[in-house]
Amino acid sequence: MSLKSIVIEKTRKELSALSGLIFFNDLLNRLGFMGELAKILPRMQRFRGLAAKNKFKAAILAFIAGADCLDDLDDLREDQIFEQLCDGGVASTTMGKFLRMFCLKEIEQIQNFLPKLCLRLRQKFCIQDERIIITMDATGHKQYGVKMEGVEFDGHKKQLGLSSQNAFDQYGFCYGWDLRRGATHSSVGATNMIQKIFSIIPKDSPRYFRADSAYGNVETYNTLLAHDVKFAICLSEVV
Repeated sequence: MSLKSIVIEKTRKELSALSGLIFFNDLLNRLGFMGELAKILPRMQRFRGLAAKNKFKAAILAFIAGADCLDDLDDLREDQIFEQLCDGGVASTTMGKFLRMFCLKEIEQIQNFLPKLCLRLRQKFCIQDERIIITMDATGHKQYGVKMEGVEFDGHKKQLGLSSQNAFDQYGFCYGWDLRRGATHSSVGATNMIQKIFSIIPKDSPRYFRADSAYGNVETYNTLLAHDVKFAICLSEVV
């Protein structure tokens, strides 16, 4: 390429590194589930300011933008794109009050919403494969921030961070996701997530489960057998 073909233009407009949020915002709008999700979000005590679903969307976009604590929301509000996508953004104190409104029942309802959304997405993308193959694993999330709650040293991964329990099907749709403290063992909470997922997935669909040796225990086997799920789980080598 010739240097003469490069055109340099001057501008006084603000630049942003968060332009990718436009595509995530468009994806949320196209999926069309925010209205349904709003029904299980905490009810606002005062009908002023942003609606609950807009605050929840702001939390999602902030997470995608790399926010790892509430204080980061105040910085994101200074970004023009984030401000426009979130109707002015949400102050850290406001988001803190909103998140503290969630009770255990509402958190469980959101988690139960994931499998329903995945089944809808499979239909939306016209996936003909009737098999649903769930792969479960734990992922370590190395943290560098000093304000993230639940950060612990993971002796197995040799890092300071958080841990998540997650379950995806063969097409990458997420049926379950739970953020835990960094030193939490992989299988903690697995049977509860397995039960929730396969209680929602129709029994007439061929259902399979696979995981590594961390899930090789009687409790996991019995939960899968109780839901008539075929499974393949690696076992630890016996020395």
